[in-house]
Amino acid sequence: MQRRYMLSNRHFLFFSFLALAILSAAISAEEPLLVTISKETTRITAPLKSNGYPDYVAALNAQQSAGVTAENNLAVTIWNTIGTAQMSPKMVAPYFKHLKMSPPAKISGYYLGYHDWFEKTQFTEEKTSALTPQEIEVLRKAKKTDYEICLERPWTSAEFPQMAKWLKFNQRLLVNFVSAANRRSHFYSPYVVGSEHQKQSLPELIGVLLPAAQQSRELARGLRLFANNQIATGDLPAAIATSNAIHRLGRLSSQGSTLIEGLVGIAVDRIGFNLDESIIKNDNVTDAQLQLLDKHLRALPPISSLAGKIDVTERYMFLDTTISLARNGPQALAGLNEDNSSSPSPALNNILKGVTTAVIDWDHILRTGNYWYDEIKKVNSIKSPQQRKLASEMLEIRMTETARAAAHPASIAKQVLFSGKSLRTITSNQIANIMVGLLMPALTAAVQAETRDIAIQQVTITSIAITRYRNQHGHYPDNLSAVKGLFIDELPQDPFTGRPLKYLQDPKGFVLYSFGDNMTDDNGKNRTDPDNAHGDWDDIRFQVDQKTKLPAKSL
Repeated sequence: MQRRYMLSNRHFLFFSFLALAILSAAISAEEPLLVTISKETTRITAPLKSNGYPDYVAALNAQQSAGVTAENNLAVTIWNTIGTAQMSPKMVAPYFKHLKMSPPAKISGYYLGYHDWFEKTQFTEEKTSALTPQEIEVLRKAKKTDYEICLERPWTSAEFPQMAKWLKFNQRLLVNFVSAANRRSHFYSPYVVGSEHQKQSLPELIGVLLPAAQQSRELARGLRLFANNQIATGDLPAAIATSNAIHRLGRLSSQGSTLIEGLVGIAVDRIGFNLDESIIKNDNVTDAQLQLLDKHLRALPPISSLAGKIDVTERYMFLDTTISLARNGPQALAGLNEDNSSSPSPALNNILKGVTTAVIDWDHILRTGNYWYDEIKKVNSIKSPQQRKLASEMLEIRMTETARAAAHPASIAKQVLFSGKSLRTITSNQIANIMVGLLMPALTAAVQAETRDIAIQQVTITSIAITRYRNQHGHYPDNLSAVKGLFIDELPQDPFTGRPLKYLQDPKGFVLYSFGDNMTDDNGKNRTDPDNAHGDWDDIRFQVDQKTKLPAKSL
């Protein structure tokens, strides 16, 4: 009984102290800077906004635009191809001001994705008035089915007349894009903060719009539809050029500063690799064409480092959000939800409702965030894939446990009662640790995505060498050493294991694979196999069934 009485007294003193802190903050008439501008806290000391705080959006725009011109910027080619219809009208002027160019002037004549084209041409008022809702639904299902089939395999106009009409509508634009993409060397899509985000005083970096990211993925799918038709009509050189354009779109667009742009770039690059597989497996592919494909793949710029984006932009996002939280309170966290309806962290929201900046050391929170990002940087610098993955997983466990402990409802009260630390220290630690869990990226998954893309390229390049060997000898090699020095200078290594890729012959052809994310030999089984009941298999596989005829040899 006496113990309970003592706890109640201490709780009374704790909340009385909070009330005094709130009152003292209200007396202050002028708001000074709530953080110290330094490398240890804000990371950057310039440029600064008019209010004296770091302008992280301007800093990224300055970094990204270095060396970029309208002539070498692939983003300019994208907008000249698709127009600005999908862009927020309020964004157009500031976006193209950053690009130092006028927005595309035309109002029509731009690329339309298959779904948009189909809706605009097949569901006009005149056509739909003669159809029942059931008939319209049947048409829409057929549209989806046709799209999925044509995206996965070569197709002809006779098979898919509606897809042929779509291609005719877009073909000139796609040809021009392929030609331009293969000449561009940079990618800069400016960061512009949405006007609604600015009005709500939310963290600016969380509010940047990324219109080029979604458009890049949609354009890549259109290019693959185009290439699959080129394969079906026997124009393999054109399909190889289109594949190169897709890869360059993915690789260059991955140069954007954000993790989202990097991951979208990887997704686009994989659309190119799926197309490469169709080209390599084609019955009529020649040795010269395989050499050309190999040359293109080896000349590609690398995927922009996802680890680097975590170290810079994700770090900036943490720091920018912390500063916004200091200035605007819990409403700054609404930007972390897509609907901006409520705080994504009730624990953090509850702390901030009970205290003010008078009892929070915001510099400590900034330094804590930088500490964790420095830890991530150390992990990502580990060269061994196995050791890096293990270190990443252990670091994520540390961050998760730290954030979970901080979010416990009784955490602050317990520390006030028993730790002997000041309220300012306790509160600042709690907020810092909760924000670690809230804003830190999925470290392991991000870096593994980049490694996986490298593995797919290694598997594809090696598969080209194996296929060239078969074209020349009439059978597949007994082992990979047979192609070394003839069709490939050095055998690529599996980036997940640091060892050679696994090669298996079977009566139907061959299987070549990387061990994948789990770094375990799953005998070539991967995520798409129907018997992958537990979802554990993730080998990166290239499999070829024995063909009945040999591809033509080029002279």
